[in-house]
Amino acid sequence: RAEYMGRRAAYTHHSVVFLCSLDICFVRLYLTAMSLQKKKKEKKGAAAPVDDVALDKTVIDQIEDIAVRYQTLQNDLRRVQDRIQFSETTSRKITLTLAELDTMESGIHLYRGYGRMFLLEPRDAIKADMEKEIAGLKQEVPRLRAQEAAIAIESKQAAQDIAELQRTRIKAAESKKK
Repeated sequence: RAEYMGRRAAYTHHSVVFLCSLDICFVRLYLTAMSLQKKKKEKKGAAAPVDDVALDKTVIDQIEDIAVRYQTLQNDLRRVQDRIQFSETTSRKITLTLAELDTMESGIHLYRGYGRMFLLEPRDAIKADMEKEIAGLKQEVPRLRAQEAAIAIESKQAAQDIAELQRTRIKAAESKKK
């Protein structure tokens, strides 16, 4: 586990999805190891009651389901954060371009890029389009921030649910030992 944490810190932001899949893999690996350990103990001693095994299986299934939900929420959170960053960056670029357009004369025509081509347009038309785009981006960023906060809360709740189920599973195992 310590080796995993060291490797995890070495990854860059480009491998975020890989980290999520690693987290799920380690949860499953941990759960599998715990199940194998329990089976070995059962073979050594008396067989465990069927209810305990069923309870353990349902808890493991719940943990896996919540872990998948947690991974999905983390991916959604990253997508929203990327969209926020893109919107803010685009807004700054447009603001700088508008500042440059303000220094130019009002009657001139400028080339505006459309995909692979450039079209000659009046400066005022370009400026009006950019102002509309900035207004749209300024409305989009608060909406995305609210969405980010909601996803972060859900993600935190999923992590707490996993921790609670793990604690429940450990307490059940300890009570079986007594």
